[in-house]
Amino acid sequence: MTEASPAARDDSSTNPFHQRSIPQIVALIIWAVLWMLMESLLNKQGLSAKQQVTAFLALASAIYGATFIVRRGWFYQLLTSVSFAVSQLFIMALAVVVRTVIVQDESPDFYGRFYGSFVRKLIFWTHSEDLYCSLWFSALLSLLALSMLAVAWKRRPYPAHRIGFLLVHISMPVILLGALWGKFGYVRAFQELKAGEPTTEFYKMNNLQPGSKEPYLLPDFRIQLNQFTAEKHAPEFKLYAFVEPDGHGGFENNPMTYEAHQGMKAQLPLSKFHFSVEQIIPNAVEVGRVVNNPNAPENPALQVMLGIGAPQPVIGDLFARQEKASRRDEPGGRFAVVYQDRWTTGLLNHLRPRPPRAETVSLTFLGKTTIHVAKVGSVIEFPDLKMKVENVYPDFAVVKDKDGTPHATSRSSAPVEPWLELSLGEASASPRRVLLSARDPRLSDQLNAPNLPKGLSLRYVREGEETQSRFVVFTREDRFIRLVENGRVTRSEPFHLNKPFIVQKGLSATAVATLDNAEYVPAFVPNPDPKEALKFERPAMRLKLWDPGSGRSEERWLDGLAPDAADGLPKPETFFDQSVALIYKAKDTEPEDFHSELVVLDAAGNQLAKKIVSVNDPLIFQGHWFYQGNCTPDHPNVSGITVVREPGLWLVYVGFFMLIVGIVWMFYLKPILKRRDAAHTTAKEA
Repeated sequence: MTEASPAARDDSSTNPFHQRSIPQIVALIIWAVLWMLMESLLNKQGLSAKQQVTAFLALASAIYGATFIVRRGWFYQLLTSVSFAVSQLFIMALAVVVRTVIVQDESPDFYGRFYGSFVRKLIFWTHSEDLYCSLWFSALLSLLALSMLAVAWKRRPYPAHRIGFLLVHISMPVILLGALWGKFGYVRAFQELKAGEPTTEFYKMNNLQPGSKEPYLLPDFRIQLNQFTAEKHAPEFKLYAFVEPDGHGGFENNPMTYEAHQGMKAQLPLSKFHFSVEQIIPNAVEVGRVVNNPNAPENPALQVMLGIGAPQPVIGDLFARQEKASRRDEPGGRFAVVYQDRWTTGLLNHLRPRPPRAETVSLTFLGKTTIHVAKVGSVIEFPDLKMKVENVYPDFAVVKDKDGTPHATSRSSAPVEPWLELSLGEASASPRRVLLSARDPRLSDQLNAPNLPKGLSLRYVREGEETQSRFVVFTREDRFIRLVENGRVTRSEPFHLNKPFIVQKGLSATAVATLDNAEYVPAFVPNPDPKEALKFERPAMRLKLWDPGSGRSEERWLDGLAPDAADGLPKPETFFDQSVALIYKAKDTEPEDFHSELVVLDAAGNQLAKKIVSVNDPLIFQGHWFYQGNCTPDHPNVSGITVVREPGLWLVYVGFFMLIVGIVWMFYLKPILKRRDAAHTTAKEA
């Protein structure tokens, strides 16, 4: 047998460890996993970030020191190995990729909703939700920094043309030192600031969410909110998908949001369903109709035509078992028409004028609504706002006194035109008068716009009030028509389709069709006016949802607005037996829409700094970064502010600056300096 050559024997199995990339990569992965386990253990022990960094520095120093003492030559050879450098850069590149794929600094609920429960657990087990601040990334970075220091030591001395090489290899340890220093003193805290009330106290955040009771005090200055505003812009409509049932017939309030456009196709998260946007109409006209669908659930409806003395009659649909859709008022307010399953004494008692069971003020700010009793003399207080009910005018009118000064008064005690008068006081302003109409809220908005804080709307609501005294009642069971006036039946007769029922001269009600299984089939067409058709005033979307496995599909319209709803917001449209719910509506208010004017004050109240901040544009003062917070405040002139302090950040910037200067030095200055040195040497030799 012929003996193998020395070259043949020099394979990967006989190469030393510092020359073998695969074992090095495996060892680096094990090194990272051990630090993941260590961080999990430290978290279970309840150690703070500062304590964890201290433990990391102590343990890493002990490991590196012991290795250097026991196997100095081997360790030095490994750190300066080109193969080991490549292995480290490969692992670091993988870490950067993971950090890019995984959204950082979000709550556990976000990761569960976006990636699923299994991936969420994996993210938190590996501490990848804030990867650059994790101990395992610091461990990899520390090993890379140690390698670069060892290489820098090995390649000494450093003439001028090699300064760039030195800067590049020192930059990484500087960046690591800044990162560890930053984590050691890192603070992220939150506070809801009230306008005009300076504070030094914030509360540290847990899992990036407010709620911690651990205070953080600003060192020698105070922060004050001057003004909080919500940016106003043209409505932007988005598609919201709910795919997680709450177990009570609804869905968890954590929808997936889509920037929908015509032709878009996607798969819903955590679901087998796919959807496609078939059509989007920016400004639609509703042309849907009610049809009788034998396969639909029983839903009695009556199509009725109102004769009101105009060339075109009014035609509408009444639904006997839907409280808000069982009645329609004649446009002139002279009578109302009602459709019910059966006639009862209780129904008769209900059809008469009656006062409101409650009078309330509805306050809405940035989508949040609170209800308060509207009683003369009652006071509604908020942290920064105070409202007092001054007067109620049942039949509002404005009169002038002998001097010509206008005054509010009431023409009578009858609730013909009820208005409410409030005095509105803020912490930083004198009280102002606000008038609210119960019948015409839009008029109230126009009158009060100059006197209300931005984003605040008020409504005067008279709950349960009935002002109509005359009703035409159709009953399904006995097929009768009754005229009810002031709570008494004054006339009745059997009703027949297409036979007018005369209310009085010039007014009539005619039953056109009865439907036992009524179902509304929505449909929309573009606004016929070309100039109006492109405005996003009544957007509608036709959407198709399908299951690739079964081949089933459902298609329907989503209305971007709900003019008949009390809040004007559309309700979810459910698909596939309520497995999925979708809404197309104006986007929710987001933190990016909020702006706060902050002022930094010293102990004497002198202004040290001032800036309007937002989510991505902070006020920076003495190493503290003040951002617009992610929490929507409940009241006007209250703003959630997040403060971040990372003391080692400047050192990280220094490290990156050294890295950039070193690279520029190596590629541009080094050739010039070498030519200069060579010319100087040649001149000396000559």
